[in-house]
Amino acid sequence: MKKNKALKNTIIPIWNEISRKINAVMDMAEDEPEFVSPHPNMIKLQQLTKKLSSLPDLIESKDGDTTKYKVEKGEGLCRGLLKKKDIVAVLDAFMKAGEIYPHHVHKETEWLVVYAGHIIVRYEDHVGIEDHARRGEAIRILAGRDHWCEAIDDSWVIGITIPEGEGYPDVGSKH
Repeated sequence: MKKNKALKNTIIPIWNEISRKINAVMDMAEDEPEFVSPHPNMIKLQQLTKKLSSLPDLIESKDGDTTKYKVEKGEGLCRGLLKKKDIVAVLDAFMKAGEIYPHHVHKETEWLVVYAGHIIVRYEDHVGIEDHARRGEAIRILAGRDHWCEAIDDSWVIGITIPEGEGYPDVGSKH
């Protein structure tokens, strides 16, 4: 019983912090303009990225709410937390230091919120440019942008796609 109470006292503050981050991200999404005419270079980039892997291409296996992705140097395990068709998808991922999710694109805007550790996201369209995120920080990746993610330290990350991300884990056990 004491163990459960200690675990509960640890998890609840973390979950509350994650909930605040998700709400902040959702607020940011509401502030975005509905449509912005794309630059001609972005149109060309989108045509080229159609040839890249999408997240569903990286799925190795699924078991209930856990999805295993094909990654470099790691496990690639993510658990679905929330999935609302055509609205939002949220996953929880642990990334071992050195683990790399390879080049891929999403049709949706994605946010990665780090609640422990340190990750780097790199972009194909800006070689040498990278975004770092540590505990309490988030990275926003626009729809259609080729990227890959590496864990510098053992890291826990909440991934959010708006609308629902194709290839994000399902929610709830199907056993």
